[in-house]
Amino acid sequence: VVTPVEAYRNFYPAEEAHQDYYKKHPLHYAQYKRGSGRKAFIEKHWGDQA
Repeated sequence: VVTPVEAYRNFYPAEEAHQDYYKKHPLHYAQYKRGSGRKAFIEKHWGDQA
């Protein structure tokens, strides 16, 4: 499998509704973080530093 790495061409910022989602929707983000395995991964790799 070969995956070429190319320079980006365009950058499009996320729409305002998606900016700072974790601040605007803390309960939804907490559910996502836990359900996706992100919380466990961060705790495993970063521990108390997270």
